[in-house]
Amino acid sequence: MACWKPLFAIALAPCLAAWQQAPAPAQRALVNQYCVTCHSDELKTADLSLEGLDTARVGDNAAIWE
Repeated sequence: MACWKPLFAIALAPCLAAWQQAPAPAQRALVNQYCVTCHSDELKTADLSLEGLDTARVGDNAAIWE
C-alpha cells in the first residue's frame, strides 16, 4: 500500500460519514460535483468513470466505490 493511502483515508473519514447518512440523490449530487468532473465517461481519469453508477445501489459496484 502506498504511504499516501492511509492519509487519504483519514482525510476522507468525515466525508464518508456524511455519505452514509445522505439519501441517494444527495450522494449523486456529491459525486457529480466532486468526482465526475474527472471520472466521467469522456475523461475516465485513472480508467474510472463514476458517471453511470447508481448511488442507491452502491453494493452492486462495491469494488468500484471502494
